[in-house]
Amino acid sequence: MKMTIKNTLFTLLATTIFFTSCKKDLDFPPVSELPVGNIITIDSLRNIYTAFDSTITSDLSVYGIITADEVSGNLYKNLYLQDETNGILLKLTASSDKTFFEGDKVRVALKGTIISRYKNMIQLDNVDIAKNIIKQSEGNTITPKVVTIADLALVGIYSPYQGQLIQLNDVEFMCNDIWSTYADPIAQTSQNRYLRDTLGNTIIVRSSGYADFAGTSLATGKGSFVAIVYQYNTDVQLTIRKLSDINLTGTRKIACPIYVKNFEDQNITSGGWTTQNVVGSINWGINNVGSNSTYYV
Repeated sequence: MKMTIKNTLFTLLATTIFFTSCKKDLDFPPVSELPVGNIITIDSLRNIYTAFDSTITSDLSVYGIITADEVSGNLYKNLYLQDETNGILLKLTASSDKTFFEGDKVRVALKGTIISRYKNMIQLDNVDIAKNIIKQSEGNTITPKVVTIADLALVGIYSPYQGQLIQLNDVEFMCNDIWSTYADPIAQTSQNRYLRDTLGNTIIVRSSGYADFAGTSLATGKGSFVAIVYQYNTDVQLTIRKLSDINLTGTRKIACPIYVKNFEDQNITSGGWTTQNVVGSINWGINNVGSNSTYYV
């Protein structure tokens, strides 16, 4: 009986040691944290750039909220980050479309990144999403800065709102553009469209042919427009995040003429065309006619 008890105790002890050892083997290694170092603002980060690209070799960090991500396809391997002082374009080494999203508050460990300028756009380059960015929280918001097209004009060689989330009010697309889509989804090419304010000032809206809204017809009314400010050489441009940022549904300031004919004489060249002004927001459709599949509005 004593032998049986001893054997049982030995077995239990050995089993406990075995499972304890197995558990220790399955422990995950501690997650290494990116060093914080000195914390700087985005405005201070932008000011690191002088005349040449600079690789950051010190342990520095910057905090901000992602204001634009890759979800719509209008950006690729790009994010925009903004804090209370400024905004900046992050150029990524790989896509972040399943990792970081609009509204994420993040810390960017700056060591190894490059503050650079491309076509007069200040940007943070060589950003590795696995090595340089740590998500802090989700669902944060930054209110767009309400500005005018004139406010976005260059001061020196830079737009003062470069990389920032802004809102324009009382704007509308130019008449030459409103029959178009935001970009060309077939050829997948980026294209420019033009917004105009009530004073006649204009600004470029540039969209990628890979954007999920590339084939959508332009909004035809007047209203508000939220976007990110981008710069290419001396051209200030707007980058759309998503179509819900565009609220151009009011009555236009400038009506756009279209030409109308009833074709009762069955002749396209016999005259009789009249001008019709388009006011407000109109839904257009397209169809194709003939063997060459030419499309008509």
